[in-house]
Amino acid sequence: MKKILYRNEFKNWVFGTPKTNSSYRTIKIGNTLISLLKKYHKDQKTNKLRYGEFYTKHDYDFVCLKENGELLTTYSLKYLSRVVNYELGIDFKFHSLRHTRSTMLLEAGANLKDIQRRLGHSKLATTMDTYSHVTNTRSDESVELFEMTINKSLPKS
Repeated sequence: MKKILYRNEFKNWVFGTPKTNSSYRTIKIGNTLISLLKKYHKDQKTNKLRYGEFYTKHDYDFVCLKENGELLTTYSLKYLSRVVNYELGIDFKFHSLRHTRSTMLLEAGANLKDIQRRLGHSKLATTMDTYSHVTNTRSDESVELFEMTINKSLPKS
C-alpha cells in the first residue's frame, strides 16, 4: 500500500498520499521483525475472536492494531510517549526512536544512502545534518582508520 494515514479536518482518520516522492519507498526488513509481525498478526486474529462483536471491524487487514482492533495511530503513540515520560521521568518522544535507529545504523557502519532511503529523505544532506552527529564510536573508528592508513604508508624500519 502506498498510502499514509492522517487525521483530516473533520477529525477522521483517512488514507492519503505521501507528501514527497522520496516518501514512496520499500524498506527491507530482517527475519526477526518478520517473525514478530507474523506472531502479532496471528495474535490479532485471536483477539478478533475473543472480542467478537466488540472488535473494531475494518475493510483492511493491518498487522499493527490495538488489541480491540482499533487503529494504532500517531495519537496512540503520542499517548504512549506521555506514559513513558510520566512513569520513567525522562523526556521521551516517539519520534526519538527514528533518531535512535538511524544513529545505531550509522554506528554499525550502514551505508549512508541506504539510511537516507529508509528515512525517506530526498537529500543525503538532510540525513547527515539531522541524524549523523558524531558519536564516540564513530569518532574512535575514524582515529583507528587514520592510524591504519598512515601506518601502511610509513616506511618500515
